[in-house]
Amino acid sequence: MTSTPVIQSISPDNVPALQTVTVSGNYFGSTRGRLTLGGTAVSTSSWSNNSISFQVPANAHTGANAVVVTTSGGASSAPGTLHVVF
Repeated sequence: MTSTPVIQSISPDNVPALQTVTVSGNYFGSTRGRLTLGGTAVSTSSWSNNSISFQVPANAHTGANAVVVTTSGGASSAPGTLHVVF
């Protein structure tokens, strides 16, 4: 049985577009799933069972954005939001 992913933190959590962000947690799996920022899928630069990195897209919404990781085990929302600033 595959475990549901768990997001523990986002670092940094207040960033401009094009900044690299790391999502830390558990049960992300070794196979890339899906990561969304404010409801929009974003490409990940690295993916492991405990860490995911991605670059905030240039067209990301300013302000608070929910981060959600979806794997074969289910979906997990970050405990806070990622604030995109310009």
